[in-house]
Amino acid sequence: MKKRFLIILFAGIIAFAFAKTFIYSSKAYSYMAKGGDYKKEWAVVDSLEGQELNKSALDLVIKIYNKAKLEGNAAQFVKAVIYRMKLESQFEEFSLEKSIYKLQEETKNSTYPIKPVLHSILAESYWRYYEANRWQTYERSQTTGFKNDDIATWDINKIVNEVILNYQLSLEDAEKSKATPIDVYDAIVIHTKDFRNLRPTLFDFLGHRALDFYMNQEPEVIHPSYKFSVSDESFFNDAEAFAINKYKTEDTLSLKFYAVNVLQQLTAFHLKDNNIDALIDVDLKRLNFVKANSGLSNKEDLYLAALENLEKKYIDSPASTEVTYSIANHFQQLGTKYNPDNGDEHKWEIKKAYEICQKGIDRFPKSFGADNCRYLQANIKAKSVSVICEEVNVPDMPSRTLVNYKNLQKIFVRVAKLNDQLKGRNANYEGTEVLLKKYLDLKPVLEFSTTLPDDGDYQNHSVEIKIPKLEKGNYVILTGTDERFNYTEKNAVAYQQCWVSSLSFFSRRAAFGNYEFYIVDRESGAPKKNVTAQLWHEKYDYNTSKYEYVKGDKFTSNDEGYFSVKADTESKNYDVEFIDGNDRLHCRNALYLYSYNDREEKQKRTFIFTDRAIYRPGQTVYFKGIMLEKNGESNKILSKENTTVIFYDVNHQKITEQQFTTNEYGTFNGTFTIPQGLLNGQMSITNKNGSAYF
Repeated sequence: MKKRFLIILFAGIIAFAFAKTFIYSSKAYSYMAKGGDYKKEWAVVDSLEGQELNKSALDLVIKIYNKAKLEGNAAQFVKAVIYRMKLESQFEEFSLEKSIYKLQEETKNSTYPIKPVLHSILAESYWRYYEANRWQTYERSQTTGFKNDDIATWDINKIVNEVILNYQLSLEDAEKSKATPIDVYDAIVIHTKDFRNLRPTLFDFLGHRALDFYMNQEPEVIHPSYKFSVSDESFFNDAEAFAINKYKTEDTLSLKFYAVNVLQQLTAFHLKDNNIDALIDVDLKRLNFVKANSGLSNKEDLYLAALENLEKKYIDSPASTEVTYSIANHFQQLGTKYNPDNGDEHKWEIKKAYEICQKGIDRFPKSFGADNCRYLQANIKAKSVSVICEEVNVPDMPSRTLVNYKNLQKIFVRVAKLNDQLKGRNANYEGTEVLLKKYLDLKPVLEFSTTLPDDGDYQNHSVEIKIPKLEKGNYVILTGTDERFNYTEKNAVAYQQCWVSSLSFFSRRAAFGNYEFYIVDRESGAPKKNVTAQLWHEKYDYNTSKYEYVKGDKFTSNDEGYFSVKADTESKNYDVEFIDGNDRLHCRNALYLYSYNDREEKQKRTFIFTDRAIYRPGQTVYFKGIMLEKNGESNKILSKENTTVIFYDVNHQKITEQQFTTNEYGTFNGTFTIPQGLLNGQMSITNKNGSAYF
């Protein structure tokens, strides 16, 4: 999908650099630029940065800062603040925390139209600080009852509170910002196609920045799951009904509630000013948000009905094609659920998506939505092919290869024998095009074509094809969508290596990290004695900047086809090459030998949060968790991770357990009901690497 990237200069800078800002006295700032556009000054700053003369660049930025402040030029002043934050971080320790403190003062002493923008920057800065310090933040205890300005001691609740506060403050002067064209910040806003129609005012710009945070699920980990939800059909109502609906919550940290609130404000604003482009843009954002967060069983039907009503209402506007695209995209996603083993359900949804796209293109061919529809159509029509074959096949007997394909009626197959020059894994580091060229330069031993069934449903299909018998050796099977195997945007080429050998083997890890092997005949299963087993491992050659294969130990199978490999004191990946006369079999990554004492494990940690600290018997415990993995100094979120959460009583006896899989943000949530009649006291919820006590 092509997207409108509405970029403001500070967004990228704050993500990676924080620095100093300075306090200035309150004064009125001009809505429009004064004193020129400062192009010459900024060109010199960029030049100095390019030469890594950051101190000189900073000196010039300070002059621009003072000049813009004196002239009351809002856009140039904010731009100078941003550059100072960026450049000063090069010269000072703990610049991240220090820049936030100074940005707090900068914001406190500013006036409109700078103040709302600085609040938005400050909110983003707090969240960037959290993202850089997730691990430490979750380990901090919640502190209440006293004023605490030291961000290095804030827990996750405090950070989210401050982020919400500042995003809300950025929207506080709503009537002023609705009347302020985004042109006031032309100096720092990069405009893209239709930007002014979608973000015509400062309120639009700041509102959508706040929405991007409120729609993020990670901060929700600290909230009990029973709090404000969007699982009500009214959230799918048309724009007029949605804008005036009254939604309430007692949860002051409910991001979903704040998202709904901002969506209502933006919707009401553009219903009033009749900006159809901006209205449709925010309405689509609302419907996608509700669908993603609703727990209703019929949410897909409600979502589709809402889209179709929106498209019908504005069918005479070019912006309606963006709704058309969303409808087509909905059917395209439904089409991915097609499973031929379950009949024809969803089989024709992708074709329907293609046809819906065409209607949007025909209606307004030059619209942005039509561009998205063309992109989706190109994706739907794209050809693809892949092959899967057995890693080893029996000599002088036909074999089968599974072909997965889309939008093809015919494929071409070429089989070539690999020579020793391609034995190593270095070829895999050379890139697809280089590797394909090497394969296509080989003399083929087989070439043929095969017709494939295709009924025009634009779905992925699979079929097995027959590969004629081959003699012993190492081969590559290539499949292409054209006879010349051209690898282009319009043509697909796939390849798969395989061996043809009478050798087979079994291996297992033994005590102390040793490996045991049994070599047998592939057809009969009889032991193969006197087979040579050559170990190979990779070693990086700094002169050639390549991995080279180096021979390791050599073994010979006994009468039972057995040999063992002793664990190396140095951990290494090994390949094993089996040789029996003219029969050869090279198994890549066959074993990993390591010393138990040298192993380093990555550390997983789960942070579990409950909705309160004290309960009565019979009440429900609402909890959420986030799973992280720490590797040295770095940490990452664990998405799609399975975990078992156990509820223990006072005596650490299991009451019950539940299984969860984390979402893309590494979080999960659930409930436990406290049984009646148990001994009161401290109970816990725990998994293998985290606990919460209450």
